Formats: sequence, C-alpha cells, structure tokens
Amino acid sequence: MGSTSEVLFSQRIPLEDVRRLPIFESREEKILLASQMEVLLDKFYVHLPLKENMLGVRPVQQARLLQANVELYPDDYSFMAALLQLSTGLRDFHTMVDLPEPWSRFTAFLPFQLHEYFDGAGAPHYLVGEVSPGADLGGDFVSGVEVTHWNGEPMAHKVKRLGRMTAGSNHQARCRRALESLTQRILKYGLPPDEDFVFLSYLGKRGPTDIKLPWLVREAPLPGQSAASSATTTGLNEHSIQLQRLRKELFCPDRVLQEQKISELREQNSPSATWSLLERTLQTDSLYPESLSFRVVETPSGTFGYLHIANFMVSDVDGFVREVERIVRMLPQTGLIIDVRGNPGGAIPAGERILQFFTSARIEPEPVSLRCTDFTRKLSESGEGWAPWRPSLRLGVVTGELFSQGFPLTPVEQANSTGQIYKGPVVLVCDALSYSATDFFIAGFKDHNIGKLIGVDSQTGAGGASMYWHQKLVSDWHDVPGSPLKPLARGAAMRVALLRSTRVGVKRGLPVEGLGAEIDIRYRYTRDDVLHGNVDLMNRAGQVLVSGA
Repeated sequence: MGSTSEVLFSQRIPLEDVRRLPIFESREEKILLASQMEVLLDKFYVHLPLKENMLGVRPVQQARLLQANVELYPDDYSFMAALLQLSTGLRDFHTMVDLPEPWSRFTAFLPFQLHEYFDGAGAPHYLVGEVSPGADLGGDFVSGVEVTHWNGEPMAHKVKRLGRMTAGSNHQARCRRALESLTQRILKYGLPPDEDFVFLSYLGKRGPTDIKLPWLVREAPLPGQSAASSATTTGLNEHSIQLQRLRKELFCPDRVLQEQKISELREQNSPSATWSLLERTLQTDSLYPESLSFRVVETPSGTFGYLHIANFMVSDVDGFVREVERIVRMLPQTGLIIDVRGNPGGAIPAGERILQFFTSARIEPEPVSLRCTDFTRKLSESGEGWAPWRPSLRLGVVTGELFSQGFPLTPVEQANSTGQIYKGPVVLVCDALSYSATDFFIAGFKDHNIGKLIGVDSQTGAGGASMYWHQKLVSDWHDVPGSPLKPLARGAAMRVALLRSTRVGVKRGLPVEGLGAEIDIRYRYTRDDVLHGNVDLMNRAGQVLVSGA
C-alpha cells in the first residue's frame, strides 16, 4: 500500500462529476433541513440576540422564508447554497450545517499551501509554503515562489473578497479562513469550487509566469467529531480539525503514521503502570502528538521553551493535562512560548485546567449560560448535568431574563488541583484562527494576568460558546410529545451554540463571542517566518519574555 499522500492522489475524482450528484430525493427533505435550522435558532441558539444586533440579521425569519420559498431553489445546489448562506451569515462556526451525502464524503484540494507575509511597507505577499510530496507540478512552481494572481485577480483582493463570504467572527478571521479555502475544502461544510481549474500567476526563477492546476477531489471523509459525541464541554470548529488532518496527509504523511503509532501505544498503556515507562521514552515527542509538540528555541534574547498546542481534541482530559505538566517540567525555566495559532478548540476543560501551571493566582474558569426559553428550560430538566442552570432558567422564562445564571464547565477544584509548576515568564502567541475552547484558554490567560498576548492578528477567533449537536437534542427529546425536533435525512447534521461564555477578572461579564481577547503586542509575519519556521516570530517572543514589551 502507498503512502498517505499517494493514496490521496490516486483517488482523484472529476469535480464536475461531484457537482452533478443528486442530494435530495424530495421537496420535503429540503424543507426538513430548513425547518430544523429554524428550531435550533429560535429555541436554542444562545447568540441569537447578539447576532441580530451586531450583524443586523434575522436568521429565524430567513429560515422560515427558505421553507416557504423552496420552489425558488429547484436544484439541489442552489438550495444548499441558500442554506449555507444563512448559516455563514451568523459568523459562527458553532452553529452550522453539515451537508448531506453524497457531498459529505468528498474533499477538494490543491497540493500546496499558501502563506501570507508583509513587507516593510505593510503590503501583503503570498508565498507557496508546503508542497505535497506526492504532487508533480512541474516547472519552477515550488516552495518559496510568490503567487501574485488567482484566476487573474490580485491575491490580496481575492482573499478579501472571498473573506466576505466566510463565517469567521471578525474580518481577520474571515480573511484567514478565505486563504485556507483557496487550496483545501472539506465539502461536508461547503459547496464544491466553482471552477474545475485554477490559473495562477507567480514569480518564478525566470520572472512572471503562469500555471494551470486542476482541483483534486477524493472520496471518503476525514475523521472528525461524531454527532453522537456531544458533551456540553465541547467547543470547536470541526471544519478546521479536519483541515488539520488533511494537511498532515498532504504535506507530512510520515507524521500521520508516527502519530498513529504513538496513539496506539498511549491507548494500550494509559490504564496501567507502564504509562510512566512510555513517558520516559518520549523525551522529544508527545504522548498526544496530534495535539501537542514542544522544543527548545534559541533566540538572540536567550534560550526558551516552546509548546505548540494544535488543538484540544482529546477524549482523556486527565491524560492530556498530565502530559502538558510533564512537558512543561522538561522545558527550560528561563521562559516559555505557548503557541495556539490555528487551534480550533476541542475539550474546554483541557485548556482551562492547564492555566494553573503558569500562575500562582487561583484560576476561575469562565462561566457559561443558556438563553432563557421554554425549550432550554425543558432541556435542563432532561438530566442532572443541567442542574446548576435549572433554577434560573425556570425563573427566566417568567421574568423575561435573556440568559440563565452562568456556571463553569470546568470544575473549580480541577482548575486548581496542581497549582503553579512553571515559575519563568510566559507569552502566548495566537491568531484569528484560535477559536472556541482556545478562546476560553486565551481569555483565561489574559484574565489571570499570566503573561503578554502576542497576536499575528488584532483579534482572536472570538468563538465564545459550547456547542451541542442537533442529533443529541433529538435524542434528548425523543419522548417529549409534539417535539419539533426531527431526525435529518441522508446523513445531514447540524450543531448550535448552546452555552455562551463570559469573561472573569476585570472583564467580568463581557461576552467572548464576536469580541475575543484583546492583543497586547501585534506582530506581522515576515518572509523569513514563512520560509524558515517562524524565526522572526520566535525572536520577537524572546524579546517579550526578557523585556515584557
């Protein structure tokens, strides 16, 4: 059997064939999707008042109009475009539609990655970074060349225009996600590309030149969060989780195999005393390589530890927290750079519980609350896990309060069970793709004054919620007479932001959604960052660790 990247390229499917695939068997299946989106938004969506005010949208009415006017969308493609436009208009990756089969089985990609950097005058440039080892692009279209135009459109204009159609909570998040979507798209979450080929203008060795590249499509979805795994402590952008996996398969196929081996060892050994033996064999790697990596960095300001948290997608939160503790104790105590750029979230307690390692202050996890409706009140009565919110939801329906009382998803005793283990200075590096559970982590880092926040964007992803799956709501309400919640057809799925988070400390009560955490030090990527492993960014972080500015 070939490598992961060879398999990707051997499974190519014509894009035009994907576009012609039928999705719905009847008009009723379309109406079902739109009606269930209406139920989620009207009865459960915690950010509905905020989005209506911040964005000037009326999503519940849009869902009703989509049902009433379904005949205006006679083909499957146009209907799905309208439904996706409704959900992306919320600027909220917690509240989205997963497309039904067969589209949900496909991934479209180009075999290279684009990176943005800024010159001395502040103008953006776009370089080819990683190129898949399985790709044969020919000519001098290689890592390091600068792409100037995309289908004849200047790159900076293309990214901004595409950004206006994405779901990021702020302008910079939308532009970052637009840049991602130029080369990789998971069709479970969006429509296929409009074009079969892309024409790129770039600066080659002999000057400006062009290349024509076809979109590649493969069948079989990437592993992701199951709709059945719907704990209220989950906060993530699932699309980005799957993009992380795709990029590893495209650009680091050997890493995928290594991660699989370590994960198998971890699962075999974690319940037994051999866990400590396994730890001792991993002095340069992590027990959770899909989520954690670390190293020592040398900068002009000194030698520091570096911890990259790619995601918080872990089922064993205790094991993850213990692994972070092990790594932090191994790294130099002269200063630590924590990097959560591109981290789409995962288990909220995984992030909040590691904050204690870096401060002597008592950690106060972020409280979360539900919107007060008859339906959230009934949901709170479906299990003891909802008991803290139940009294205020009952009162809220009577008094007209918008939200219930807030309670943390991370138990306070767990957030403080170990205490500070790292005594050196700490900086946190983030970007506009740092989202959801990562927003909880970043806000906690700021609210407890742990260190400076270095942002390659002026805002974080601003995803301030814990999400819940439609399928889980259907299950919770299966014995409620007259329930408006119905199972979806053909493998479609939906999720909704159910609990909103608010800040603690001096920012107490302010929402995270749409705002994120404020950046202390703004940084823009350089050409050397793109070509040489973020060398200038690490040097800047080292300066901050030493001088605090």
